[in-house]
Amino acid sequence: MRPILFCRDLAAVIFVTAIAVAALTRVRPAEAAPGGAVPAAADAAAANAAFLPPPASAALGEPVRLTLRPYTVHAMAPDPDATVPLLGADGRPLGPLLGPRQFCELADAGGGVIGTATFRLAGEGWTQRVSCAPWFPRLQRRIPVSVSRLGRSVFARIDWPFGLGARDFRLVPGHTAAATGFATGTVLYADSLRGRILADGTRLDGWLVVGDLRSDLAAGELALFAGRDDQVLFTTAPGEYRVEVRPVRDAAAAAAIAARYTLPLR
Repeated sequence: MRPILFCRDLAAVIFVTAIAVAALTRVRPAEAAPGGAVPAAADAAAANAAFLPPPASAALGEPVRLTLRPYTVHAMAPDPDATVPLLGADGRPLGPLLGPRQFCELADAGGGVIGTATFRLAGEGWTQRVSCAPWFPRLQRRIPVSVSRLGRSVFARIDWPFGLGARDFRLVPGHTAAATGFATGTVLYADSLRGRILADGTRLDGWLVVGDLRSDLAAGELALFAGRDDQVLFTTAPGEYRVEVRPVRDAAAAAAIAARYTLPLR
């Protein structure tokens, strides 16, 4: 039995090493395309070159069958005729101009995607630049602050075109998921998704990270991030309603996968 145990241990070591090496080639934020075009999720050639190997069965937990549902994030389009700039905590403009209602919606949601970047609420300034009272009565606001404070919101810019999920994880199409019964940060493997091609040419390797929370998530459901509503990168195949996922039990492999696909912002 000793040679068999040795082979299993050696296979596990090789698998974790391969994952750790691949983690060094992380998905880089896409560069803004000329003319304001929506960028791809990542450079497809680089992503495919870092295509991760399948896991060893011993590194996985028991399979769970979930209902697969893609979801997208809303990308707000800058208004060229708008006059309200987004300001950072230092009072400097961050780039896009918005209309008053757009500004209030962004502040009320805590941030969002505009053009090719993500903007996150970073507090409030001294000056109320927008009155949000016409659009956000007291009982309809998500963030429990006064209307005047909502109009003083300042933001932080993150150069990532797909938005942020739970705990400031970056949303990565085809890899970020929300799933019932799994804690944020859990790494899953879905063999049936391995080899699927996204609209930008990126080939999926089946690795998923629970890096988002969805208020509309039903029991037994897996919501897979499919990109922006103006650039949907993943759609379900005909008849594809169920997917089998297995949680990764190997701590080293799970940490490497989480760093590879959903690197948290610090």
